[in-house]
Amino acid sequence: MRRLATITGVVLALAAPVAGAETGTVSGTVRVDGPVAPRPPLPVYKHREVCGDGVPDDRLVVSAAGGVRYAVVSIEGVHGGRRPERDVTIDLDNRGCRFEPHVQTAEVGQWLELRNSDPILHNADARIGSDTLFNVALPPGRRVRKPLARPGLVAITCDVRHTWMRAYVVVADDPYHTVTDAAGEYEIRDVPPGHYTLRVWHEELGVREQPIVVEAGKPVAVDVHYPAPTAAPEAPR
Repeated sequence: MRRLATITGVVLALAAPVAGAETGTVSGTVRVDGPVAPRPPLPVYKHREVCGDGVPDDRLVVSAAGGVRYAVVSIEGVHGGRRPERDVTIDLDNRGCRFEPHVQTAEVGQWLELRNSDPILHNADARIGSDTLFNVALPPGRRVRKPLARPGLVAITCDVRHTWMRAYVVVADDPYHTVTDAAGEYEIRDVPPGHYTLRVWHEELGVREQPIVVEAGKPVAVDVHYPAPTAAPEAPR
């Protein structure tokens, strides 16, 4: 019986697919075509003794080579791929009178842990469109977990007259999404072969979509270009 079990285990091992062998990787850079003027810090209107006179403007962060940070890249229309990871918690901190990270992605069924590392009161007012998901007070040192139960673009603000504070969590039904890094680069792995739409969202630059074809075991390089904005929006008050 032991010998039979061993042989069966070998057969099963040989029959199991090699991870990534039948999938592809989509990667590239999200760029702005043209010069983008450096932005001054966002003005602070309250708790300057803690926050200072201004905080960095994360609404449009562009590298010297034109790469766009904090753009959400997703692949639309994937069926039969990897299942979303449900038992996962992502973090959103209040630190230095900013939400960190400014933009992130998650999947339906995951959790968002909110915490406050500042010595002053914050809160987190989370909405999808006009629907409030939660609105919780965050005194110094507090941690609280909230479920991400539906897909959509979650905008989070601090209502304690910290009008410059804003964060986004894009919640998806699948794991095929990511956020660009400081160089504007992204990578999405283990995409099943097929015809899809690559979608890019940025809070100021808007949405870009383009069709892509993924073949088994082959990388796909897709760069996405935005025109340079003509002017910076006003600071929130």
